[in-house]
Amino acid sequence: MKSSPGEEPQVLLVDPDGRLETHLSDALTSAGFGTLTVTSAAECIALVKESAVDGVISRHGLPEMDGSTLLRSIRVSKPYLPVLLLSPTNESVQGRGPSTVSAVFDETTPEAIVSELSGLMDEEVEGHQRYKHLIEMSPAPINIFDRDGRSVWCNDAVVEMFGLSDREEFLGRSILEMIHPDDRERAQEEILSVIEEKESVGPTRMRLRRDDGSVRYIRVSTAIGEYLGTDIGQAIAIDETSRIERERQLKVLDNWLRHNIRNKMAIIRGLAEDIQADRVDDVAESARKIQEHTDTLVQQADHERRIIQLLETDRKQTHVTVAVDDIVAKVINDAREDYPAANITVPTMESFHADAIAELDIAVRELVENAIIHNDTEVPEVMIEVEDATPENCVIRITDNGPGIPEIEQSYLQLDKEIDELQHGSGLGLVLVYWVVRLSEGTITATDNDPRGSVVTINLQKG
Repeated sequence: MKSSPGEEPQVLLVDPDGRLETHLSDALTSAGFGTLTVTSAAECIALVKESAVDGVISRHGLPEMDGSTLLRSIRVSKPYLPVLLLSPTNESVQGRGPSTVSAVFDETTPEAIVSELSGLMDEEVEGHQRYKHLIEMSPAPINIFDRDGRSVWCNDAVVEMFGLSDREEFLGRSILEMIHPDDRERAQEEILSVIEEKESVGPTRMRLRRDDGSVRYIRVSTAIGEYLGTDIGQAIAIDETSRIERERQLKVLDNWLRHNIRNKMAIIRGLAEDIQADRVDDVAESARKIQEHTDTLVQQADHERRIIQLLETDRKQTHVTVAVDDIVAKVINDAREDYPAANITVPTMESFHADAIAELDIAVRELVENAIIHNDTEVPEVMIEVEDATPENCVIRITDNGPGIPEIEQSYLQLDKEIDELQHGSGLGLVLVYWVVRLSEGTITATDNDPRGSVVTINLQKG
């Protein structure tokens, strides 16, 4: 670990005979360094591993080992610790590597030796700053954690992955508390492998659990590193939630469609066979039913195609600023033309722009048409409002006087849970609405209207 800001940097002197301390103590003190002194290489190695040492100055020739061997031993626990080796002549120092220089003890002034060490320390600080900058600029979530699994640094991608507002909510927390309970033991084992055994692990699939209870699916690779003088773990994650969610929802759609298509085709085939066998009294009525069922199949296929298009595209990259009032006005004009018997009113139509996917108009159109088509009154009443909700949000509210939305289909609009099963026989219209709003990062609620009907409210972030 490094000295904290405001504390004097600590320099460790490896000084078997006391000459080093005598030669350098005044220059180190004048330069603002504190000193620790040991008399053997073994003491140095132990102290470097466990203590807050910012740099090492040692004689190259030590009783139990030479400077090169000491350097290699230091590098095991502190790969980038600044080390200055002093030799009696201009002999080369084997295995110097980064953060290491050598100088001739008897020919180099104390001030020059201290200046060399200061330069190494400055390079180390600059290296850490570059490292932090690379982490911050990376689009991939990167977390740096200590041996207890507590985060000591992370980039904004980690904050976003966990659904937090800033880094301060994450730093200092144990990553283990945010791992799904079923994956926690494995995560603990990987942390120990990285920190204690210095082994790289992964990529490993795990689940994260956000503070709001939602689950994210990630693939994470972890390696040992050194940060501000201490061993740390470096975890790089890939968020696979969208891909896994898309695959699951496509499977749900596939199961639903296979069942519904079989049912509809069985009905159509039965009606056609009855007509062919002359077993119906009203051929025109049977033909009308066939047409009705085929129209339903065509509509379902169209909804499925749109849903698949939504699921197969990375919508996070395709958000646009949409004029909400323009979208609603277009939907209203089309609905009045297509359904002249319906009474469509617009008591409030404020002008707003929202951050959403471009298909927002599909969701609004689906809700308005749903309110008209499934209305069982003589004159369907549909009221559409666009208004301010908060300084950050606007709402689209659609109210009707129909029979209301069945409870099972209302559940399709609940964005806080996944659609794991579709009720056979229900349509895909509300599922399409669900995905448009979800991918727009908005919210949607469905409640009962008084005295009858339903109220559906879409809440969107202003653009």
